[in-house]
Order: sequence, then C-alpha cells, then structure tokens
Amino acid sequence: MPVMRRLLLGSATIILAAAVTGQESDAYKAKPACKGNKEVIGECFQVRGRAFVSNGTPDLRIWRVRTKRILGVTASADANDSDEGIAPENLFRALGGEQHFVFGDFEVCPLTREREGHMQMVCVERAENLFIKPYGYGAKKQ
Repeated sequence: MPVMRRLLLGSATIILAAAVTGQESDAYKAKPACKGNKEVIGECFQVRGRAFVSNGTPDLRIWRVRTKRILGVTASADANDSDEGIAPENLFRALGGEQHFVFGDFEVCPLTREREGHMQMVCVERAENLFIKPYGYGAKKQ
C-alpha cells in the first residue's frame, strides 16, 4: 500500500507542477514595448486615424485622417516581420479580428522614416478615444 500511495502522490505532484508551469508561462509572457523599443528611430507622435486589418503585410494598418498616408503597425522596420504588430490590447479587442474599423487617437513611434509613396512602419504605444464602426458602414446600397 505505501508504494501505491507514493505513486499516486508522485503522479499528482507532476500533474500539478505541469499545470502551474503552463499557467505561469502564459501569465508572465511579456508584451513587447513600443516606447523604448530598440527598433524605434525617432520621437513618438500623435495621430488621429482609422485602424483596420488588411490583407497583406503588415495586416494591421492605420489611415491618418485627412491624408493619403497609411501607417503599417509592426514589431520592427521590416514590413514582412512575422511577429504580431506592437499595439495595446484595447486596440486588438476593439478591432474584433477583421470585423471593424476603429477610429481613435493613437500615439505611434516610427520604425522607419516617412517616405513619399511608401507605407511608414510604426508601433502603437497608446490607443484612446476609440470609436468602432463595422466594415461597410459607408457603402452605398444598390
């Protein structure tokens, strides 16, 4: 009987340790920072814009209101960066995957220089005053 008890106790300890370790790794995963990121090449700035998910790279983009400029949200200067773009969690929740446009005030930090005819890569430090609109909100009915 003592051998069986030790086996059960040992198995329970291993299972419990595995469960706790799995929870800790998810809970303590550090989100990459935008401000202070080694990839940032200049001063962060405020933008009023519309965030949206697009087909292509990077998939998260911000249109600067009253301009023809699009900012690509990435984790580095490389538009094809396989990492998820650096942005606050409230922005990702508001986007709802590919279901919404999100208008708001964004504090972005440049990862590339602004060049005419090119998408500037940025990371997003803050997203505030968010207003959600479903895709197609301005579409004309036929």
